[in-house]
Amino acid sequence: MVAGRRTRRRRAGERGAAGLAALPARRTWTLTFPSLRALGADEAATVAVTVDGVRVEADVRRVTLAADPRGTALAVTVADVPVEAEVVVGLGAGTALDAGDLPGRVFDLLDRAQIGYDLKERLLAVATADEPVATRVSRLQALGLDRPLETALGELLLSH
Repeated sequence: MVAGRRTRRRRAGERGAAGLAALPARRTWTLTFPSLRALGADEAATVAVTVDGVRVEADVRRVTLAADPRGTALAVTVADVPVEAEVVVGLGAGTALDAGDLPGRVFDLLDRAQIGYDLKERLLAVATADEPVATRVSRLQALGLDRPLETALGELLLSH
């Protein structure tokens, strides 16, 4: 979600009510926004959550993700939502990604990876090269990496 932009909203039962019978009547949803800058002193007050247009309480907290051990991800949890309801999360006008330290984050990821040191050095060089992000991502994809490692590196590059 990007502040100031319209997003496509979809209800769980939009494609037909027949599939709803297989789902629980009420659900808990958690939306996680990785690498999000602080929203202010009271982030919970900044985040606005509605269910079918009615403002509801939500659990808003910072979490740590494997690809972002600095804890800059924001998790918003809304409980007891009817399966056919529309949930909208508003993050406020000052929403921005936390660019952070890309070389440090890539190094941390590669340090934990179960791959050879030569490949780690090569991946760090590609990921931090002075080239456009699209070029760096395509060079990583051309290396034929295991999908989870390629995805994690791609997420880091595309979030900066």
